[in-house]
Amino acid sequence: GTNTRLIFLIAKFILGIIYFIVSYNFIRHFIKEKEKSGQAFLLFMLANGIGGLAYISLKNIDIFRGFVSPENYIYVVGGGSLYTISLGQIYLVISLLTGYASLLMYFKEHYKLGSFFLGLSVISYPGFGNIFFILTFIYLILYKKLNKYFFLSLLSYIPWIIVYLQKPLYFQEYSQSGLTYTNIFAFIVY
Repeated sequence: GTNTRLIFLIAKFILGIIYFIVSYNFIRHFIKEKEKSGQAFLLFMLANGIGGLAYISLKNIDIFRGFVSPENYIYVVGGGSLYTISLGQIYLVISLLTGYASLLMYFKEHYKLGSFFLGLSVISYPGFGNIFFILTFIYLILYKKLNKYFFLSLLSYIPWIIVYLQKPLYFQEYSQSGLTYTNIFAFIVY
């Protein structure tokens, strides 16, 4: 059989590297000077990594051991909250990195790619996807760059609408349970 935990850790590591590459390029878009953008990126990594360092510290205190599982702290260096996700939440990383990639592509006026990444962000996790959708919309309005490709990214909401129309009771029960998100991929397979 396949070692699910190993596959998860490898996927998390690869997605983390891609996330940092996208984040660095996002920072470079705003800070053109290479030395300053490197410093800003280092601060970004350290600020994000503090959560992970605190997490590892809690792991070593007896009263917190039951709350900290190995999957959540193995790859914590330079990742912090990015790497403190559980096996079922890898979609969060996908949504974040595709959301940042979409903004970066829009900034560089690669509208087709920007819309593609924005759609992936919405499909993988609408919580982050909606935020990137709103940010992109505001950017395009402010800079008078609203285009047809942005509106094409609205198509990424169709799977969510279909699932909601097919199983509205599930969404109602889920929202009443206090949980904030359900994964669309589970519905597609189910």
